[in-house]
Amino acid sequence: MKQVTIKYQTTRIFRDAIMGVKWLMKKMPQMWVGKELKMDEIKSSWSTVATRTVGVQTRNATLESDQTIMNSLWEFYNNISTENLKRGTGYDSTFRQDQTDEDIDKQMALNPWFMETCENLSPDSDPDEKRQKWSGIMGWIAHTSMSVGDMIIIEDNDSIRYYLVDNSGFFKVRETPKTDVKVTLTRHEAVQVVDLINETYGTADGITTTLLELMERIQTEASYSPEVHKEMHYDR
Repeated sequence: MKQVTIKYQTTRIFRDAIMGVKWLMKKMPQMWVGKELKMDEIKSSWSTVATRTVGVQTRNATLESDQTIMNSLWEFYNNISTENLKRGTGYDSTFRQDQTDEDIDKQMALNPWFMETCENLSPDSDPDEKRQKWSGIMGWIAHTSMSVGDMIIIEDNDSIRYYLVDNSGFFKVRETPKTDVKVTLTRHEAVQVVDLINETYGTADGITTTLLELMERIQTEASYSPEVHKEMHYDR
C-alpha cells in the first residue's frame, strides 16, 4: 500500500506557487537545489490538509500508479467543501479566513520581532500587506480546493516522492529513497562503530562533531548513565 499526504501551499508562497513550478523556480530560487525542492522549504511553505492510505496490495492485484492516485486526488479535492476538508483525516492546518483582522493585529503587536525580521515592512506599511506576511509566517492556508502549487506526497516501501500540482499535470520536485531512514543500534554496536572510525582515522580528521560527541558520551565512564543502555538512534 501507499501512504499519501496532501499539503496546501501557505499564504507565504501562494502568489508565486499558483503560477506553476517554472514560475516558482524563477521567482524563488532560494527554495531549490537544481530542480529539487529543499526539505526545509517543504516544511515551512506547505501545510498538511489530509492523509490517506491507498490500496492494499494482494497476490493478484498491483498498486495504482502515482499518476492514477494523483488524478483521483485532484478530482476529489478540487471539489471539496471547506467543512469536509477540515473534518477529513489528517487535517492539520489553519485557514487565514478563520482569523479576524483584529486578532491578527493583536498577534503582531505581541510579537515585535515580526517587524524586525521583515525587511520590506515598516510601521507605515499597508495593514493588509502586514497581515499577509504574518499569515505566511504562521503557515496558514487560504484556499479550499486543490490548486496549482499544492503538494502530493506518496510513500511506499522504496521511496518518498514529492509532487507539485502544475499548470499541466504533476511535477516531481523531490524523491527520497527509503535507505535514508533511521537505523537502530545497541550501545555495544555504537561503541564498535566509534572504535572502528577512530582506528581507521587515527585522528579527528574526517570524523563529524556529532560522532565525537557520541564517542565521548558512550566511552567516558565519568559521563556514563543507565540511559546509555537504551538503544541509540542515528541518521545514516
